[in-house]
Amino acid sequence: MPIKVENFATIKLPADLEKLVNQVFDTVPKEHIRGISKVVIVDDIKDPRLAAVTKDPQPVLYHPKTPANQAFIELAMNFFLAQKENYLKRLAAKLNFKSQIAGALLAIIGQHYHLSFSYGVKKGQMTQFQPQVRAYVEKYFVTWRDQNGGWRTKMFKPLEPYMKRLDKWIKKKMLDGQKPSSKKSLKK
Repeated sequence: MPIKVENFATIKLPADLEKLVNQVFDTVPKEHIRGISKVVIVDDIKDPRLAAVTKDPQPVLYHPKTPANQAFIELAMNFFLAQKENYLKRLAAKLNFKSQIAGALLAIIGQHYHLSFSYGVKKGQMTQFQPQVRAYVEKYFVTWRDQNGGWRTKMFKPLEPYMKRLDKWIKKKMLDGQKPSSKKSLKK
C-alpha cells in the first residue's frame, strides 16, 4: 500500500517525487513503517519547537504519534533543492536529489522504528540509537540503490569489490600512520 504524500510546497518539484517516496517506503519492511501515516512536503520547516533548539534550516522533521495525530514526516524542499544557493550548488543538489531524499527518509524511518519498538527508553536516552540508526540507513540505502539505481549504478557495480578492497587498504594505512612506532620510542 503506497504511503500518502501531501504536497504543500510552492516551488517546482521533480515530477516523480511521490514515486520516489513510495520506492523508499517499499524498500524497508512493512513492520518498520507501521504508524507512519503520511509524508508532508513543504518549502521550509517552520516549527516553533525548533526555534528554541536551532536556527539552522532543517531538511526533515519527524512528528511522533500524539493522542490526536498519527506519526508523520515533513520534508523541506528548499533544503534539498538548494533554492537559496548559487548555480553550482543548485546543480549539485539536483544531481543528488534522489539519493538525498532516500537517505533522509531512511534515517527518519530508522529513528521511528528504534523509538517505537524499543521498550524502556526514556526521552533523554534517544541519542543511544545513533549507531543503530546509522547502520539501518546504510543497510537499506544499499538495498534502495541496487533496486532503483540508474545507469551509473549498473556501470560501476562490477567495480564495487575492487573499490571496497581499496577502501579497506587505505583505512589500514591511515591506522598504521596514526600508531606511534615502538622502534622510535626505544631510541629516545
